[in-house]
Amino acid sequence: MANKKYLLFTFFVLIIHIVLAMVYANNQIIGSSQNLLLTNAYDALYNGKFSSFGDSFPGIGPTPGILPTLLSYTALTIWDTPLSIMALIIILRILAFIILSACLKKYFSNITMCWFSVFFLLSPFILYNTTLTQDAFFLFGVAAVTASYVMLRKATSFQDIYSREITFTYDRKGWTFFGTIVMILGLFWCVETDYLGLIMVFLTLFMYMRRLLTFSFTGASIGFFIGGMTIYPFLQELTSNNTLTGLYAADKDHPVMYGLTNIYPLAISVFDFLRLGSTNFSHYLVTEFNSGFISGEPVSRVLNTIWVVVLYALGGVTLLLNIASWSVALKQCFRIAFDKHKVPNKREYLYLVSFYTFFALVLTAAIYSDKLPLVTLGAILPLALIPALTIVDGHRQNNTSMHFTILTGAIIFLTVINLGAAVSSGYFDSNASLSMQLTEEVNAILSEMTN
Repeated sequence: MANKKYLLFTFFVLIIHIVLAMVYANNQIIGSSQNLLLTNAYDALYNGKFSSFGDSFPGIGPTPGILPTLLSYTALTIWDTPLSIMALIIILRILAFIILSACLKKYFSNITMCWFSVFFLLSPFILYNTTLTQDAFFLFGVAAVTASYVMLRKATSFQDIYSREITFTYDRKGWTFFGTIVMILGLFWCVETDYLGLIMVFLTLFMYMRRLLTFSFTGASIGFFIGGMTIYPFLQELTSNNTLTGLYAADKDHPVMYGLTNIYPLAISVFDFLRLGSTNFSHYLVTEFNSGFISGEPVSRVLNTIWVVVLYALGGVTLLLNIASWSVALKQCFRIAFDKHKVPNKREYLYLVSFYTFFALVLTAAIYSDKLPLVTLGAILPLALIPALTIVDGHRQNNTSMHFTILTGAIIFLTVINLGAAVSSGYFDSNASLSMQLTEEVNAILSEMTN
């Protein structure tokens, strides 16, 4: 498949993504998380006060660092309307897609990348997080850390003219230096926007323990210095603000290590990770959908039943297919996952990234204070998709028209699912006008600031 056709196809899917993102954004229901982000942003804009911490999570406390406030403040300085923050979230997600595509393009064919474009850009796991909340920034950090894995990859292999595999290591100092900075800043970004950033921290540690990545001490020093400046105000306030310290008090209902003492949150987090590579979507999209906005009560019940049956049926099939692809990946990984002397080839390297992502998620779920939120977990969808994409790439030589027939059906299916979720589901409603809600919300925030 020619690059031009791939780019045109990707651009077409990207346009659909942008339209759907705008529908989601306009229909979101403003809640406490949106209120906090807006309050901190306007406090920074008009009073010069940058909150050193973000949204709170049960049993853990607020996220550390000024990054969410800084991003929101920057958007407001460019365009003094909360819509600018929403636009920034969508733009960062598009940039994340471009970064991830550039990374995976080094490993997969154009046909496989078309599959990635559809199942990433049109995934409800991604689009459902089109909200004015700080965790909507999380995906960009994941993309940055993933990009660093490509830049810092320690070794590769090729076959000579006698089909013998030759392995060599390389260390391009410029890429190692820059990649280390990107990795450190990406990790700071992840941790400051959501506590699920721990997944990326653990994943990176696993990658280094397996000796898969190169490292630059100079780059790390620069990265820690820049990232530390966004964390330092939090550390400073934590030592002097008893109110802030009290937010980290132990929660009996949501203690840290909750996943170790309760099997449900750990098991459901593993299941949710496997769901990311399938169409077994969140219950927010399935059971909370209500077609009453387009029909009367009897017809609405029938449509809702059809909706649930179709989604669970297709979701079950694709979930089994994704589990099958993971079984193939696991067979590949167990041979080389703990052998520091075995240099993985391209396919094995990607498998190991997914393999360690899974274990990083299990470790995070074990120490988390509740089950991992599926909406935010969608940010690691690209890493969870790797086994399925690898299987698709193995069939890239098949009839191109067959690939596009399946992809066309997937585009239609996912577009319908997203439209349904965007107008009637857990956090979205067709009667919720973003501009009207924001006008009321911002007026209330500014009024409280002046009093």
